[in-house]
Amino acid sequence: MSKGQFLFFTPNRGNEEHLKSELKYALPDLKLSFSRPGFLTFKNSGNDIDLKSLSTMHFAFSRVHGLCLGPVDEEKVTDEIESYLKHYSIHSYNIHNWSRDGKKASSDINSSADFIFDVIEVDRNKIWLGLHLADINSNSAPGGFPQLSLPEDSPSRAYLKIAEIVHSYKLKVSQQDTILDIGCAPGGATQFFLERGNCVIGIDPGEMNEICSKNSNFTHLQSPVQKISKAQIKKKIDWIIMDLNLQAGLSLKEGIRLAKEYPNLKGLVFTVKMPTPDLSERIVEFVSKFYSFKFNHLIYSQVPTHKKEFAIIAYN
Repeated sequence: MSKGQFLFFTPNRGNEEHLKSELKYALPDLKLSFSRPGFLTFKNSGNDIDLKSLSTMHFAFSRVHGLCLGPVDEEKVTDEIESYLKHYSIHSYNIHNWSRDGKKASSDINSSADFIFDVIEVDRNKIWLGLHLADINSNSAPGGFPQLSLPEDSPSRAYLKIAEIVHSYKLKVSQQDTILDIGCAPGGATQFFLERGNCVIGIDPGEMNEICSKNSNFTHLQSPVQKISKAQIKKKIDWIIMDLNLQAGLSLKEGIRLAKEYPNLKGLVFTVKMPTPDLSERIVEFVSKFYSFKFNHLIYSQVPTHKKEFAIIAYN
């Protein structure tokens, strides 16, 4: 049994109840200990979860998570970190400094280190310390905040959403890749890829912003996704991006239907809408739909621009 292990989680503000509901199914031995918008800690009343195992776990409504080492005096952070180095046999580490609102987020010491100490400004002048391992499938940005901004000319926040995902998870989308953007209008995610030099095929009955529609690398299939087949797409597709204002079950059904037409896909990024916390019991069901693709990596998590939604990211 646990001797008093505490864990921290970082839901986007407004998603705290979603996270609690998710953890009720994923880790039922956790009991809420401390809560602030965007930062929750839980006591583990079951068996301790070792740091390596914890680093490989994914949570739809938490950007980053790890061991919670508790509040510390700001001037004693360095001493506290030193005290944990021997306990966890840490020889090389990085420090992520971030505030729970995301206004501050930086890293230093050693960006290639596996051990990450999270120095978290939970409230003004109130610091908490956390520890996690940098797994290949984990969010690489301090606190899960990649510090990106929405271009002034962007037609929608979908630009920032996909930019945060690509940056945080270091997705290797090459300039030569062709993107299928399902639910593309008015063009936020499409704009992101066009700026990188990609060819984009967009599916959406809505109108596209001129910044996309006038780009020669963009093709618009102006129709609901339910009416689109591979024959109409015509081109080889490398990545499929999907962000539809449909119920999660229906949107995933249509996205997966098209994805199965392309056995050599490099990857998928599908947004799953979760308007109410009770839908959290279906997260495992939704993610399991992607096992048959046999991608090397399968991640599900939030980035800061997500509202009551999360991303399923699968890639080779």
